[in-house]
Amino acid sequence: MSRNINLGVIVNSQIPTLIQLVLASLLAHNLSQQDYGTFNLLKNIIIMGYAFVSFGFERTVLNLQKNSSLRTITNNIVPIRAVLFISAAVGMLIYTTIIGILPLLIFLSVACLAPAIFDIRFGFDINQTVHKDVSINVMRAAPLLLLIPLLFVIDSGELILTLHFILLLGGYMLYVFLQHRHLPGLIGRPETTHSWKFLRLGIFTFLGSVAASLNLYLSSILIEARLGLGELAIYSVALTIYAGVLSLFTLIVRFFVSEYLSSDRPEHEFKRCLVLVLPLWLLITVVFTFYGRTLIGIVFGAGYDGAYASVQILLFSLLVAPLSIYFNSLLIIKGSTIMFMLVRYTGLAVNLVTVLILTGALGISGAALGMLLGMLWTALSGTLVYYRLSHNPI
Repeated sequence: MSRNINLGVIVNSQIPTLIQLVLASLLAHNLSQQDYGTFNLLKNIIIMGYAFVSFGFERTVLNLQKNSSLRTITNNIVPIRAVLFISAAVGMLIYTTIIGILPLLIFLSVACLAPAIFDIRFGFDINQTVHKDVSINVMRAAPLLLLIPLLFVIDSGELILTLHFILLLGGYMLYVFLQHRHLPGLIGRPETTHSWKFLRLGIFTFLGSVAASLNLYLSSILIEARLGLGELAIYSVALTIYAGVLSLFTLIVRFFVSEYLSSDRPEHEFKRCLVLVLPLWLLITVVFTFYGRTLIGIVFGAGYDGAYASVQILLFSLLVAPLSIYFNSLLIIKGSTIMFMLVRYTGLAVNLVTVLILTGALGISGAALGMLLGMLWTALSGTLVYYRLSHNPI
C-alpha cells in the first residue's frame, strides 16, 4: 500500500540547504567577486572530494552479501576509503597549489575530506534517513551559523574564508561523531580480508555516482580556467540556486523509488512523483522568470545579476531531473550497474564537451547549457536503457 509523502519531513531535511543558501548570500555581500569565486571553487572541490571518499559501497555490498554483517563490511570499507582520501588529497594539493590558493585554505580543504573515511550514513534506508538522521544532518551545517555574526565585524576576505573552512571542517567532524553515537560499534579494527571483494561488488555504482557529482561541480574548474574566478562567482550563484532545488527534487524522487520497491509499478510511481514535482517546478520557474533578477540582486547583490540567464537555462534542467534520477535509480535496483555507470559518464562527457565549446562564445551561459544537455542525455538514455533491459533482461 502506498504511503503519503511527509512534506514536513521533506522541509526539515532541507534545513542544511537553507543554511548554505543564507551563508552564500552573506558571503556574496561581504566578499569581493574574486574571493567569492575562490570560496565556491574550494567548496565545490570539497563536495566532489567528499562524495568520492564517502560513497557508500556498503549499500550495494549489503544487498549482495546478506551473510556479511554491517560491521564486517564497514571495517573492510574503511581501508578503501583511506586510499580514496589519499588520492583525492594529492589531486587537490596539486591543483590548488598550481592556481595559487593560499596554503592554509588548501590544508583546510583537504582536511575536510578526512571525516568522509568514517561517514556511516549508509546505516539507514531512505525512510530511516529522513526520520532518524535529519537532526544529525542539520548539525553538519550548524557550525557554519557561527560565521554569520562575524561577517558583520570582519573585513578581511582571507580571514572570512579561513573561518568558513574551519567551521566547515568542524561541521563534518561533528556530523560523523554524532552518527557513531547514533549507531555505536559499527567501526572496529580496519580489515582488508574482504576489501577487494567488496570493492568489486560496488565499483560500478560507485563510479556512476562519482560521475553524478562531477556532472554538477566539475564545470567549476573549467570555468575558472577559461573565464576566471570572477565569472565563476557569478555562475556559482546560479549553481547554488539549482543545487538547492535539485536537492529537494532528489529527496522527493527517492521517496517514490522506495515506493516502487513495494509496488513494482515503475510508471505508476513515477506519475505520482510528477504530480508532486511538476507544480513545484512550475511555481519556481514562474517566480524566477518574472522576479529572478530582483531576487538575485536582493539575495546575492547587484553584481551577480549576470547569473539570471544561467538560472533560466538550469530551470529546464530541473524539469528533466526527476526522469534522470528515477530511472537511473531503477537501473541500480535492477542490478544494471555497468549500464548505470555508462549512462552517467556519457552524460558527463556531453556536459563537459559543451562547456569547453560554448564558454568561449557564451560565457557562463555555455556552462549552464552543458548542464542542461548532460542532464537531458542522462535522463533520456537512462530511461531508454531501463526499458530495453526490462524487456530484454541480461
